[in-house]
Amino acid sequence: MQNYSCLKFQRDINEETLQELITLIKNGVKTYFFTYDPINPLLEDALIKKAVDKQFLFIYEMVFNEALKDDFSFYNGEVTEGILHILEEYTPNVRFNKEQYLVEHALVEQNISVSAGAGTGKTTIMINRIIFLKYKFPDMSLANLALITFTNKAAINMKEKLVDKLKAYFYFTNDFTYLRWLRELKQMFIGTIHSFGHEILKINQEHLFDRINLPISQFNFERKKIIEDVINNFHEINPQEFSRFKYIEQYKIVQAVEAIIEQINNYSIPINKVQQLDFGEDDDNSHVLYEYVVKESLQRLSEFKEKLEYMDVHDLIAKLDDLVTGSNELNIPYRYIFIDEFQDTDRQQTKFFSYLANHYPLNLFVVGDVKQSIYRFRGADYTAFDQLSTHISVDRHYHLQLNYRSNKELLSNFNELFSTWPRALRTFKYTEKDYLLPGVEKESINEEPMIINKTFSTKVKLTEFLREIEDTDTAILVRSNKEVNELSTLCEEKRIFFTSEQDGQFYRSVPVREFYQLIMRFTHPSLWRNRYLLHLSSYGDRTIEVAKMLEEFSPDRTIINRVFKNMDQKLEKYEQDFLHKGLFEIIHDIIQEINPAKVYAERYIADRITLYQEDKKQYLLDKAQIIQQEYDSNLNYLIYVLKTELANTVPTLYNLEKILRLKMHTDKSLSEIKLMSKDKKRLTIMTVHKAKGLEFDHVFIPRTDRLFHNFTKTEILINGNKIGYRTFIEKGKTYVNDHYQQLLREEKTENIGEEARLLYVALTRAKEKVFIDSPTHTNNHQIRNWGDLIAKGYTEQRDKALI
Repeated sequence: MQNYSCLKFQRDINEETLQELITLIKNGVKTYFFTYDPINPLLEDALIKKAVDKQFLFIYEMVFNEALKDDFSFYNGEVTEGILHILEEYTPNVRFNKEQYLVEHALVEQNISVSAGAGTGKTTIMINRIIFLKYKFPDMSLANLALITFTNKAAINMKEKLVDKLKAYFYFTNDFTYLRWLRELKQMFIGTIHSFGHEILKINQEHLFDRINLPISQFNFERKKIIEDVINNFHEINPQEFSRFKYIEQYKIVQAVEAIIEQINNYSIPINKVQQLDFGEDDDNSHVLYEYVVKESLQRLSEFKEKLEYMDVHDLIAKLDDLVTGSNELNIPYRYIFIDEFQDTDRQQTKFFSYLANHYPLNLFVVGDVKQSIYRFRGADYTAFDQLSTHISVDRHYHLQLNYRSNKELLSNFNELFSTWPRALRTFKYTEKDYLLPGVEKESINEEPMIINKTFSTKVKLTEFLREIEDTDTAILVRSNKEVNELSTLCEEKRIFFTSEQDGQFYRSVPVREFYQLIMRFTHPSLWRNRYLLHLSSYGDRTIEVAKMLEEFSPDRTIINRVFKNMDQKLEKYEQDFLHKGLFEIIHDIIQEINPAKVYAERYIADRITLYQEDKKQYLLDKAQIIQQEYDSNLNYLIYVLKTELANTVPTLYNLEKILRLKMHTDKSLSEIKLMSKDKKRLTIMTVHKAKGLEFDHVFIPRTDRLFHNFTKTEILINGNKIGYRTFIEKGKTYVNDHYQQLLREEKTENIGEEARLLYVALTRAKEKVFIDSPTHTNNHQIRNWGDLIAKGYTEQRDKALI
């Protein structure tokens, strides 16, 4: 690779232009081409078009500027910022991204910080920078680079995009160098901060541990058992103190203690510093109980893990803190460390990365957006960029503002709205450098406003609107899983075509619930409530009408014999089969005969067919087919799981019912299978946290009147070595220590800032429009909910219009 990139200006396109560009592409030179001539003739060439699609070639049609008269070519970023500024200003339709260019070609021996607003291409810039470093140091292995992401899903996505980029280089050049880089990619670390911590500990295992392996496991069950034992010990040691709590169910105390421990883990506090935590005082002396149980439980759990020679995921970051304060010289094989979503790191993590940059010959490349810091509840600190700047020398800080997601009018609306929030919130900043600017001049199709206010006086009105948007690429974004469940239930009841992003909802899905009703039909045949639910399910005939039941109702319950007993006769014949045939053989026969997935889809069609015009009915049939396939996939997977669970025992109906009942009540490890089709648009319901990194044509934000602060929820606050708590372990009574009261005011302020950032993330997922159920004015001086934040924007815009 002779050159990495070429920035080429040519006033007029001539006969040689096309061949020159093709030569650059085939030599693996990423090219930025600028001209005053129309560019469409160039795009007619198949290779040129392919290179543009793969972002290997960028072609810009410029507005004339007196300063650019002579043709020029600059290679590998060696161009003045003055020329770059002109190129950016005079490419109006598709703007040249000067800032991305500068980041990509920045000096290599630098610590770089990139503030990347929503939709500005932070993933792209990290991948391009990695390729640039390989160009500058061809002998450096990709194993000497580490790329840290916030989630495993993001790590997989990043690796796939790197693979695609290297494949594109090979496609255009046929240079086997890029195949070698692809092989090297297998040795490059791409993963979460916890995985990175584990990797560092494994590399330095001989110096830090006297064990062969460093296995990671979860200890939730063991932790709970230890907490119970420590509570009993406290009772024995301090009977007088415990007498205040002896009539409280132990499980409630255990839950409160676990909540405190989870927050300690979120802040990555190592065990030696746990013992220094200050629990303050409480008039009811709950601080004495909590302090003893929390500290003793964590100490015993630490000893238990040490004895087993295991760690849990929370220990990884705490161990890194030990490395920072220790005297060991570490083996750090990385020359460059890239950190994505840096705004979501906590103080311990920031301190560790700073330590590496200060003590080892490596550079950091951190990317993120303070306005998208939404994981404070996990210990993330939105001041991470500021902290890093105080710990190390950050050589260059860049701001990416060109947004490639949303249309121009929507971005303008966003900027107007977001710029009003800092006047009401000191924890949300939105300066001119934060403004989102259109990277592509995408005009809206119609003249409707881009942020549309929607209010619903009844559930019927909401349902009507959901039906309007069910066949569109619209995301309903909410603050909590509880709200996802509420809206999902409504959509299920009203047969609305949707999908929801919910972790651990497999055992609460329709196929699983209906299958359980089927099993209960045979284990508890006289449980008439279940028999009726089964009758209404996809296994039942659904012939009995509610009106008939009410008509024949009698206090002596004879209706059961007259009506219920004859329900779903087709299942009667299977009762005797369970005595002499295999369990799963009979289940297979029932599913084959009834085909519940097909029944479910047919009823979906029957419920909706009158709502569709004749020319739209095929679309309904296509949706029903997807629904049938999803039902089938989930049911088949359930049977597979149950067979696995019963593999080491004699499978019986009663064992199966017991296992399934337990899983439906406790197992949240599996997610429902949903089929995604690019051809079929579909309403999506998810939390804002799940939506981060995604984009949709439209976003709908309902229920903006829900308060930020939940006064009936256990809350643990940590600041320095102080722990504040408010717990509900006794009916009608709240246990609150003095630290909580002191920390609460600051916590409320910080929480409102977090909620503003959450709303920022929700809104900026939209490409075309936002629908929002919110008030248009507010008299509240305080920000209590998302509605107040939206109304503040409306109020200021009206005031400006009046002026």
